[in-house]
Amino acid sequence: MGRRAVLDVLLHDRQRAGLTVVCGLPGSGKSALLEEVRRELFELGATVLEVSFRGDRPEWDSFGVSAVLTAVRDQFELLATDARLLEALEAVSRLWSEETYGSSWARFRLLRAVSNLFARLSATGPMTILLDDADSLADPVLALASIHRAGHPIVATCRLGPDGEPGLSAGLADRMLELEPLSEDETATLLRRTMNAPVDAAAEKAVRKALGPLWGNPGTLLSTMAELRHRGRLALVNGLICLREPEKPVSLPAGHHLFEVLAPFGEAADQVVLLAASPEGLRVEEVPLLSAAAGPALDHGRAVDQLVLAGVLDCTASGLLRCRFPGLGAAIAERAGSRQRLHREMAERMLVDGPPESHQTPVLASHVAGAGQTLPRRPELVEILREAEEMLGDTDHRVRTDYRYAAWWHAGGSAARAGLQTSLIRHLVRAADYPALARFVPQALEGDPGSAERAELAVVAALAALHLGRPVAASVREGLTGRTAVPAPVEFADRWFAGEPVWPDQIAACFNPAWRQADPGGRFPRPRRLDGRIADACATRDLVPVFGSVLGPDYRTPSGGPLAAYHRVCAGHADGRWDDALSAARELEIRDDVDEAAREHARLLAAEMCGWRGEDRRAAEWLAAVGEAGRFPLLKTWVEAGSRYHGGDPVEAFKVGWRACHADAGEADEFGASRLLPRLAWLAARAARPDWSASVLGMAQLWHSRSGSQRSSETVVLVRGLLEADETGIRAAEKLVRRRGEALDLVLVCQASAQVAGAPQRRLREAYEIAQSVGATRLIGQAKRAMEGHGIAVPVTRARRQHLSDTELAIIEEIRQGRTNRQIARAVRISEKTVEKYLTRLYAKAGCRTRHALAISDLGRRRDAIGA
Repeated sequence: MGRRAVLDVLLHDRQRAGLTVVCGLPGSGKSALLEEVRRELFELGATVLEVSFRGDRPEWDSFGVSAVLTAVRDQFELLATDARLLEALEAVSRLWSEETYGSSWARFRLLRAVSNLFARLSATGPMTILLDDADSLADPVLALASIHRAGHPIVATCRLGPDGEPGLSAGLADRMLELEPLSEDETATLLRRTMNAPVDAAAEKAVRKALGPLWGNPGTLLSTMAELRHRGRLALVNGLICLREPEKPVSLPAGHHLFEVLAPFGEAADQVVLLAASPEGLRVEEVPLLSAAAGPALDHGRAVDQLVLAGVLDCTASGLLRCRFPGLGAAIAERAGSRQRLHREMAERMLVDGPPESHQTPVLASHVAGAGQTLPRRPELVEILREAEEMLGDTDHRVRTDYRYAAWWHAGGSAARAGLQTSLIRHLVRAADYPALARFVPQALEGDPGSAERAELAVVAALAALHLGRPVAASVREGLTGRTAVPAPVEFADRWFAGEPVWPDQIAACFNPAWRQADPGGRFPRPRRLDGRIADACATRDLVPVFGSVLGPDYRTPSGGPLAAYHRVCAGHADGRWDDALSAARELEIRDDVDEAAREHARLLAAEMCGWRGEDRRAAEWLAAVGEAGRFPLLKTWVEAGSRYHGGDPVEAFKVGWRACHADAGEADEFGASRLLPRLAWLAARAARPDWSASVLGMAQLWHSRSGSQRSSETVVLVRGLLEADETGIRAAEKLVRRRGEALDLVLVCQASAQVAGAPQRRLREAYEIAQSVGATRLIGQAKRAMEGHGIAVPVTRARRQHLSDTELAIIEEIRQGRTNRQIARAVRISEKTVEKYLTRLYAKAGCRTRHALAISDLGRRRDAIGA
């Protein structure tokens, strides 16, 4: 994959004598490239001799003669057209021994015999010699020179070293070719071909994050995916490969070449990487402290030097060490355990001599915070932690969590404990870190908290349970209730997990009083008003917007967990982010902690989106996964009617929807009726059937007279706007849809509005742009036909910026930081010559000639979204 240019060069020069060296990072595909060269040369009728120096051989065999003998013997039948070839082979075999390598004269004779062997090979006709991993030899120069002397075309592979230099001297080669990282498109294609199916965007994002700069390295990508498959973390959902347990980090496999870099330094390298991969990182000035805490047997300083040189660690100008490969940090954490032990040992080392000096206080606080509860309680550390936290500034929320948790822990049973608990809880809710909240509640209950603290803990215990999809544990329930009644938040969580309906006012009554009670100073604004959108969210079991209204600015949309994934489905469908919505729907399919009603609604939305995208098979699979006795019968009919319409049968689509709507009359599935009735109105308007139109409008009015809700009132407005060719009505419907923010409804309303508006260009163009943004091919086709019917030219999509690979973006960023070519080569892990080639291309793309002009250009900068 992605090596066609290099292949073409090697095949073009297949009859030209000389040594071509192909170099690249471990895992860049050097061996795979040689195998493809062999295959294509064989198809061209050429004779090829493969020699691999990767296998086991005696340590004393510095010339790799054993690999040469094995290769010639294995392929002897293809080569033996010269009678003297066997004599030359026997001569090499006699000389090849450990005693030969002990004498300079004997080594000379051995090399001459090897050269003679390859000269005899040339007598059989033109031949290409392929030497894999030639740099693994102890003395590759003499070995290659003896082969080179015979006059064959030779292709040898070697690794790029940590400094970006090849393992074989450039002066030895007639030509040097470097395997660069795969491009974005090539990497995505390799991933898809390897898995035999498309890969879900969320899974690809998680693997990309774990690999970091190694994302374009094919060997690393393939081995990581194989490891995920071996661990059972990959699943096929609706034709796409998805990642199980997306909250867990992705680790590099145990055999990855980066572990070879760490191996010489043993435990010292593991400890350095473990700390450098933490959210706070490891500072250079803390390395001596780590050595003192771990003992003199480990050389952490030398490990840091070599890991920075090898590109495993990145050292900023301020001396902060960070691991460049999150997957490596995750793998080290699996085998070395938590970093809390290291932080505890370093904190204890600093506390041996009493209170630290003022300039050492932040360092002590960072290790006390990192140690957590592994460090015995010391109340004098609370003030140090609070002062150090104020100096943190803008940092990862996990770092601030460590500081606040450590302050609460060391406060013990003091009077400050309650305030510290409130501070920690509010921070965790604002950071949406519900796993940490779930771990904290049992610990807080062990300290026999007061009634106010217990009420606050009941709120966060219920919040954690709802967001993680796990009922409140029996031990936590017992600690929260004691001899009193079950707290209202916990009771609400019980009703939720029992599948009972919920309402916005009910949630506000359960959570808001206790949450506000812990804020006597009124520092937090009052919650937002509960409107119709919140009622719709409750009807579909989407609690995220409800909690956003109830808890106000304290609440942040979570990024992980079943509740977060379901909210991504609902919000993504409404906002037009259909790729993200479908990815979240697939995640829900492989989770065991999802509310079944939410899963049903997510499947219906996924079927609807796939239908508009023209993915009929996937739409049918999503729809078939919904049971007959579901919670949303009219919503299911809404999808079925759309599916029949996409299949070319609008009449049957209307009949299916009308029968279901007439039988239900909006009583059992009020939310589904609010979707189905506008769809029937749209079908009636497109079919120009007045009888259908009158029936649908009458049904909408009948439903509103029975329900009298805001949802039913808005549905009547929308139905009337779609059915009646009246500018006032369609404007009211358009205003309603824009307030709701439903992308699909906005496309349909814009198309209907264009029929009665005096200047339809703006609305039709808007409908076309929305349809393109969501990737709905059928909506795009409708929008195009509507524009052509009004004589409006369909806009031509042009690329707004040139595509840049990750390597090009990294080089531009290094240029903007004033780095030299050598520094760039070490940071990006390519050779200086390759950096020069990239710069030449980047100058052409940016239309400039100097590094300064490239640095100040717009190339590679993020574009701001500019409205019409």
